[in-house]
Amino acid sequence: MSEAHSRIIVLGPPNSGKGELARRLSKVLGIEHLFIAKELLSRASSDGNGMTKYMSGVVNAAISDGVLVTDDIVVDVINNTLVESRSESWVLSGAPGTLHQAEIFESLPKIGQRQVIFLILQNFDDNLMWQLFQRQDKKRNTLEIFHRQRMCYLKNSKRIERFVQAHRSWRIRYLNVGEMSGDDLLNQALKALDVQIPISTV
Repeated sequence: MSEAHSRIIVLGPPNSGKGELARRLSKVLGIEHLFIAKELLSRASSDGNGMTKYMSGVVNAAISDGVLVTDDIVVDVINNTLVESRSESWVLSGAPGTLHQAEIFESLPKIGQRQVIFLILQNFDDNLMWQLFQRQDKKRNTLEIFHRQRMCYLKNSKRIERFVQAHRSWRIRYLNVGEMSGDDLLNQALKALDVQIPISTV
């Protein structure tokens, strides 16, 4: 596996399977999975994890309202997670979610000037996005939150893509999701990474 392919970031709409794809990639490639959404929840719910009570309240309120956690908290959690991992090879899911986060990524030692491949999940129509959204906690699955998350994603995704495309060390590979199975998506991701490993079930 090349140097670039040892650092992977998976992006896509909310609940699109980013975390699951990243988990399976990490298992197949033998590299660490950095699940930022999980890290945010863990640090917000546990004392002594480097997050103040105020920050924990901000994170929990954002999650409850279906909005993005503020950029400074997300980037702080990412930086701490990268430092704690002590690994040069990883697949990250759950960020960047805004252009500002992507811009801050550029200053992080383990991301900024390193070669990174961004796998972007695309081809989601509104019906599929709604189906994915309904997989969440039923208490939070309101139409209002769905539209809020959808508009937030549409607003930020193209800005992030343009920023990544302009970066000299970062590359984008698009994955056409549609209604394909998890195995098909994993094989498509491996092909995009030039890794020839046939996958049945991982």
